[in-house]
Amino acid sequence: MIQTWLFTFMQPFQRRHPDPFDTANTQRAIRWHVDELFPRIEAAGFDGIFFSEHHFHGNLSASPNLYIAATAMRTKRVRLGVMGSVLPMHAPWRVAEEIGILDHLSGGRLEIGYSNGAGPQEPLMVGIPADELRPRFEESLDVIDGALGALEYTHEGRFWQFERLCITPRTLQADPPKWVTVVTAGSAASAARRGYKACTAFMSAREAGIVFDAYREAGEIAGKPVGPDRLALRRRCLVWDDDHSAEELGAEILRVGLERTSRLMKRMIDNGVNPLIGIEHLDKQLMASRRAEAVDAPAAKFISEPDEWVVGSPETVADKIIAQCRAAGAGHFMAYAMGSMEMHEMEHSADLWQRVLPILKKAQVNTGSTIPSAPTPAMSA
Repeated sequence: MIQTWLFTFMQPFQRRHPDPFDTANTQRAIRWHVDELFPRIEAAGFDGIFFSEHHFHGNLSASPNLYIAATAMRTKRVRLGVMGSVLPMHAPWRVAEEIGILDHLSGGRLEIGYSNGAGPQEPLMVGIPADELRPRFEESLDVIDGALGALEYTHEGRFWQFERLCITPRTLQADPPKWVTVVTAGSAASAARRGYKACTAFMSAREAGIVFDAYREAGEIAGKPVGPDRLALRRRCLVWDDDHSAEELGAEILRVGLERTSRLMKRMIDNGVNPLIGIEHLDKQLMASRRAEAVDAPAAKFISEPDEWVVGSPETVADKIIAQCRAAGAGHFMAYAMGSMEMHEMEHSADLWQRVLPILKKAQVNTGSTIPSAPTPAMSA
């Protein structure tokens, strides 16, 4: 069985360039997600919804825990989480407190997710140096695990010190699932040793399988579970009526998305921020979109990894997802869409997932292999 999740950046879904400072547009986007899209996702049969955390530069996803709280009031079944909370940007004791509250608000549907961040540019803007990110992240994990695992917790670390800290409320679930984002074998092995589930993206299914091999090896040594139900692939997805129309719409969505990426990076550069720092796994795609005339070039030229785009009819999308999950040994799939879709397009695509999800539920995924698999065909312009 492949469990399927919506992954959302809380973007204002529309083709024309949205003004992030237009409060009416922001209100429309937030209300549409919470009141319309997320209940629709639950009705379609998704297993859960993961929110991202990003800051500044027009993002609407700075406080994902608030979205979880709002969505919990409008849904009954889907599980809810953040993939992941950018721990270097937060006080870990505060994260632990909010985890407890959210688990109660959701009726025990919370999935705990952590991330070191997509790169150091956001923390740098608030004075957190790049060389502190990993140490802050690892210490935060120690604090949160300790505070959630004991009624009183004492910690003496580099960044935080306290004695007999008591976190309330305690989580409703006895042991809520914990996730962490990974992009390297080292981070995957660290996640396995802690007993966390792991999610990766921006690499081929074969490369993901190699990263997950490190997870499996480290977990087995540590005596932790390492099956497919512990691993997830995240991909950009577009489900449409047929393959041809999906390819055409997907090319237009990607074109507009790359235009927006280029404008965002230009704005960051104008403000003295290097948008490429610390995002080595995205260098090819981002550098291409920065240099090229996205309006005039074929969209497929800018896809750095063909497996990253899963586009087609419901049956085609299901086949691609199953092939990638089997190649990587992943029992979870997280789907997200570029914000350059229109809202009605996103709603139609969400409805079409009702034909995809039953196929994925029946699919069997074994441990996985690093044997090369046939790449997913690149989307044509």
